[in-house]
Amino acid sequence: AEMHVSHIITATKQIMRKDGHLRPRLHLNGEEAHIRALEIATMESEAVIENPEDELHEFRIHGGATNRALLMAGVEAGLRKEMLLKMYPQHASIPFDAERKFSASLHEYRRGFRIFVLGAPELLLHGSSFLDFDGKKENLTASWRESILKKYGVMAGDGLRVVAAAYKDVSADTLDPARVTERLVFVGLLGLKDPVREDVARSIEEAYDAGIRPIIITGDHAHTAEAV
Repeated sequence: AEMHVSHIITATKQIMRKDGHLRPRLHLNGEEAHIRALEIATMESEAVIENPEDELHEFRIHGGATNRALLMAGVEAGLRKEMLLKMYPQHASIPFDAERKFSASLHEYRRGFRIFVLGAPELLLHGSSFLDFDGKKENLTASWRESILKKYGVMAGDGLRVVAAAYKDVSADTLDPARVTERLVFVGLLGLKDPVREDVARSIEEAYDAGIRPIIITGDHAHTAEAV
């Protein structure tokens, strides 16, 4: 089974995958922040659909597992990257970098510009001053910050890879990597489930039998690594 987005958590609601699909629907009250999180995930995904005119189950998607999962989560909610880019033309982008721990892009938005950011939850939370409360921009209080961090810990403890979505509106047509994570509006957390391959347990057992001690090297949260 492929990696897939299994949870989306925002200030007002948690959506989980059921029957193989996520259930946020466009323009549904109480789910605006979930759609916004998926819009950001879709635009920041570096995956590409080779045959977008075909049926969903026939899609051939190129890109890393995380990027494919993010793009497909948007597709399941009725979002298409090409349509989003028509609505919000892109002017600049910063690709994901393991040291930087985020990707970002600058888009035309209404009468100005908006920067969309996807990255490590602790980094984006630290750089957020506001919280998207289903379309309303509220102050991100210490209690909200603590609550989101707690949810992040629970998701990681369940073995999920977790990324955060955020944005900010700017007046200038510039994208400065050093200032991207300042005064963000935090949107939500996306949890990605990466099923462990069936042969992993046997491989680890064989390694132990041969006197080899396996070590997990990962960029994920320590709780995620422990759960895996």
